[in-house]
Amino acid sequence: MYRQLTINHCLYDIDEAMMNTFFSLAEKYPMEHDVSTPLALQEVDNWAVVLQIWCLFHEDEHRNLINHEKMMAYSCNYYCLSLLRADKSITSFLQLHQYSDEVKYVLSYYLGYYTLHWIYELINEEQVHKDFINSNLSRNYFLFSEEEQLLHNERHFFYELQKYATNLLASDFHATSRYANYVKSALKQTTIYLRKLKVV
Repeated sequence: MYRQLTINHCLYDIDEAMMNTFFSLAEKYPMEHDVSTPLALQEVDNWAVVLQIWCLFHEDEHRNLINHEKMMAYSCNYYCLSLLRADKSITSFLQLHQYSDEVKYVLSYYLGYYTLHWIYELINEEQVHKDFINSNLSRNYFLFSEEEQLLHNERHFFYELQKYATNLLASDFHATSRYANYVKSALKQTTIYLRKLKVV
């Protein structure tokens, strides 16, 4: 399914060469299960979340990667990336493994997987807004901002969803340890996977 990704799915300005590097890593390190979640996102969009995190780990190598035009349209996703960027446990893990390509890719996969589950868990608790959120997630999520034929009210609802979801995540991040626990799970699963491959 990751092969359906294009550079337009990415919140970073990347080229085809970088996209092909991601594909090569995904092919070289297949996962036991796909990155599917109970969210209404299409499978290619789930993989796009993994791609965003992988690009995050390459920010220092490729300056000005972030596509600032998409920041308002996907404020919820940028908020999640900012949490991961500031997470010291993730930085320490990458430093421990010398920022190797294998570790960055596998960790991106598991962080994407658990981040999506964190979002789903929060949405599932918000029964009042659940239908509204799922109706917006069910379309081509990461291509939404490029749909020129969208009505004004459709864009407005999508931006409102982003603001609402960002506030929801921020509140949970500051009030609970749920995010931290999901990051710990991602680090643990990454270690287990890489040990099986005898990479670490």
